[in-house]
Amino acid sequence: MPQLQKINLGTPPAGVDGDTVRSALAKVNANTDVLTACVALGYAILADSTTLEPGQVGAHFGVNCADLGKVIKLPLASSVSINACVHIFNVAQPVTVGMQGNNGTQVTVLNRGDWVKYISDGVTYWHVAARGRMLWDETVGGSLTVGGGVTVNLDATVKGNLRVGGNAEINNDVTVNKSLTISGRLFVPEGTDKAPGIAFLNDGAPDTGFFHISDGTFGVTCNTQEIVRYGPGFATYKVRPTFGGRVPWDTGNFDPGKYAQLSGAEFAGGVSIKSDSGAHFKGTSTALTGTSNGAVNDGTMFNSVHGPLDRQAFFTFREYYNQSANALIAVRAGTDWRNFHFRMDGNGYCQGNWVNGSDERVKSNIEPIEDALSKMRSIRGCTWDRLDGVSCGIGFIAQEVQKVFPEHVRVAEPTRTLDDGTTIKDFLSIDTGGIAAALHHQAILELMDEMESMRSRIKELESKVSA
Repeated sequence: MPQLQKINLGTPPAGVDGDTVRSALAKVNANTDVLTACVALGYAILADSTTLEPGQVGAHFGVNCADLGKVIKLPLASSVSINACVHIFNVAQPVTVGMQGNNGTQVTVLNRGDWVKYISDGVTYWHVAARGRMLWDETVGGSLTVGGGVTVNLDATVKGNLRVGGNAEINNDVTVNKSLTISGRLFVPEGTDKAPGIAFLNDGAPDTGFFHISDGTFGVTCNTQEIVRYGPGFATYKVRPTFGGRVPWDTGNFDPGKYAQLSGAEFAGGVSIKSDSGAHFKGTSTALTGTSNGAVNDGTMFNSVHGPLDRQAFFTFREYYNQSANALIAVRAGTDWRNFHFRMDGNGYCQGNWVNGSDERVKSNIEPIEDALSKMRSIRGCTWDRLDGVSCGIGFIAQEVQKVFPEHVRVAEPTRTLDDGTTIKDFLSIDTGGIAAALHHQAILELMDEMESMRSRIKELESKVSA
């Protein structure tokens, strides 16, 4: 530990046996070094991140950084003498006090107005010998424990949780601008319909809220009038309620004989609906009756309408004059329609394209097709007629695809019955478009590689011939 040294003046009056002038001055210089390192003299202003050098100890440093995120690093504690001090005060944005190597300290953040005096142990630690505030505003970076009372003369802002271990007594109004969560019980006066125990402020007067009537029963009041009363198993309305702007039917405003005419209607199992369109629904059967001359006849319809946006989507059975029947999915926006047809010939039609999802982010084990040219020789491109009443087709044969891409052939139906009664088990299905696109593309790439190889070989042979 550095200490101040005293000069030996020797025996008076001549100073015999005392320090020589040189040794005395050496002690003065040593004392000067100790005071320089251990007593903060003078100051400098730091406006940006700075790493202090060992020779800068024993001084005041005022930090005045305009931006956040700045760091003031202390020298290694082992690079300065024991008890060497650095006094840092901050007058601007909060800064971080950084350490080098494995050095440590107790206070690593200085808020605006903070000051700290650091003392080195000469090894690995900068002790906080003193700290304080230069301004009236106080910022506590850690926990604050007060053994006595606390008096707050102005507003108190708590950004985190406020926990009260004992009772809290509030003698004035309390305003909560956000949610209030109460884990325990909330006790309020019972109140009346004129002055409810729990009131909601709307026009400045506590005229809307809840009040206690008796055990298990409470009422809702509005403008000093009871609106509804709730109790065990009942709710009593003092006025007629509305739901979604509509008045509900009850014994006071609903006459079944007037509003539910049963003439011509059947309510016994199946339901029959008769209208000018001639649509009937009885049990599981459906009959359609419509007009001719190209008019459109719709069957049972599952309809969804978005009124505000004038959008509509529905699924229906539809038959066109002199055309085959269709299952139709239609989407409408205003007067613009888009239809998707599924016809009796087994084909589907749309006005746009059938678009498949193919995002790489939902795939794994992505591998290019190997030996694509050889695989193409195993699969024929064919045309055919169907035995099950479906129209003719063009594409691949599932069994041939199964030989080279078995994992991409799937059973579409457990059984398929043909028109002549023949039953086919495990009816196979393939993604013809996907297989064709991937296989042909990869085969073209292989052909391109072969062509490039042949070009290189031809060029090599031409070079030899020309030589």
